[in-house]
Amino acid sequence: MSGISTRAAGHGEMLVWSLLIGTSFPIAEYLVRDAHPLPLTGVRFLIAALLLVPVATRVAINPRRLIIWAILGALLAVFFWAQFHALRTVGSIELSLLYLLSPPGTAILAWYANREYLHPVPLAAFALVLYLVIQYLILPAPTDLVALLARPGSQVYLLGCAAVIGYAVLSRGAILRNWLPAAAATTTFWSLLFAGVLLCLVGVTRLPEVAQWHWDHWWRLVYLAVFTSILSYWLMQRALQKLHPAIVVAYGAVVPLWVALLPF
Repeated sequence: MSGISTRAAGHGEMLVWSLLIGTSFPIAEYLVRDAHPLPLTGVRFLIAALLLVPVATRVAINPRRLIIWAILGALLAVFFWAQFHALRTVGSIELSLLYLLSPPGTAILAWYANREYLHPVPLAAFALVLYLVIQYLILPAPTDLVALLARPGSQVYLLGCAAVIGYAVLSRGAILRNWLPAAAATTTFWSLLFAGVLLCLVGVTRLPEVAQWHWDHWWRLVYLAVFTSILSYWLMQRALQKLHPAIVVAYGAVVPLWVALLPF
């Protein structure tokens, strides 16, 4: 596959990734009515990891790989913890404005950690267009960014954005250095497993809420596990082998557009 075809495939994978994540919002909103989001996400990740066992365990493991996978899982857990904490006081669309800081942050860290260069003009133009769309087409009224940054929930969410940056740069850097195998399913399995365990431990007192669910809750959770956990993170891992990590992270800013456009 040529370089252009490879990059095009990576963009296609991330576009599908953003669509899948967009479809998760109405389902997650339904589920959190009856369960705390932390153990809910932890159980979702553990179900996804369980389903991946037959594929993921074919790759040999060693201490260095386990440590990197554990760090990736911890970064995932930090992001979801920060996101759920921030959503108590800040709207999801407003948080997407803060997320726009993640792609340039990823580009800077990727340069220092992996020596990967990305021309800043396309990335800046992409962020500017999304900023204008979110501010003036999606939000009912433009948001004061200074006031938004001053909210405690926003500051916690910036910690989650830093975790996303670290996840993308470490995941790609570990593959470039041959510390991890280029096996998207394996990295997806281990990162979801560690993240699921951590989130369940943090929300352990609320786990009984999940145990009391009925089948109409569980089939929605299985959908989230299969399509917005296994498939979405597998697509992300594949794209990280083809694209600069800042580009991969930038697709996260497309998710609010799907949420606004999809007829839910």
